[in-house]
Amino acid sequence: MKFLLFLFLFISLNASAQYGEKGLITYTTIGDIGKPEIGNYYLPAYKEVAVYSAPSIKSKTSYKTKSFKDSLKVLEILNTQVVLKKVYGNWCKVSFPFNGKRFIGYVPSQFLATNYLNHKDMRYLLLVDKYANNLFLLNLKILKNFQMVGFYAFNPSSSYSYNPIESDTINAAMTGYLDMALFNNKGLDSIDNIIRITTGIDACGYWNGSQYLLLKNYKVKTQIEDGGVADADVFSDGYEITFPIDTLGQPNYILKNYYHWERNEDDTTANTSEAKVKFKWQNYQFIKTDSTYSSKKVNALDY
Repeated sequence: MKFLLFLFLFISLNASAQYGEKGLITYTTIGDIGKPEIGNYYLPAYKEVAVYSAPSIKSKTSYKTKSFKDSLKVLEILNTQVVLKKVYGNWCKVSFPFNGKRFIGYVPSQFLATNYLNHKDMRYLLLVDKYANNLFLLNLKILKNFQMVGFYAFNPSSSYSYNPIESDTINAAMTGYLDMALFNNKGLDSIDNIIRITTGIDACGYWNGSQYLLLKNYKVKTQIEDGGVADADVFSDGYEITFPIDTLGQPNYILKNYYHWERNEDDTTANTSEAKVKFKWQNYQFIKTDSTYSSKKVNALDY
């Protein structure tokens, strides 16, 4: 069976890169969601983050960060769990700056900006804010010279890939991956940059896809998504977005390609369908201009 494959760029956080052929900045974070790495420095997830004297929110506050510049170095990740806004995390032993020196304290991993992207004087922090109504809420903080100039809160999709552990009805422990990349305007006028947020889980029956946040003057003007869901040898369903720069297509037009594949009960044939819908980018909206549709019965072994 042929599956729709998403191309992810796995590059070191410290890599030095510029806009590539398609506008991609090769700074990106991958891996376990919200999990910091020992020895790394992280910006605080909020301007003021409390650093505690012991791994408990009931303990004394030793220090509060004063700005996003106050980087926290992870010295140890404890087995002690902590839940904030129904989001699961671990206590981290960190060193923090104060009066030119560094001291020791503890913070929940949710207070560390572990998913981030850097480019020149810009910092993009992607945070898992809370879990509510069976969905995770993410927010994007845009920093320029460590001052916040933009903020955007959003749900990634209606079929979110991160799910609480079934046996745990309180702690919303996350699985899967969270990936972020920065592009230029990809052929759309009146847009400065596009940020792609990719979410997914390596299992059948879960939605895997990307949110595209279209920015102008550090504000998200529009949010669109693509993605798909599949069950091996049974079905595949979803859609992908093609931007003008991806195929040297017509400026200010995107193409949404919807696809569906489903094996029939005879186990030897399958039904496939495809719809291509063309949209014009105008006044910060995508306006449908044209569409085509096709379907056919095929040999299941060919997919």
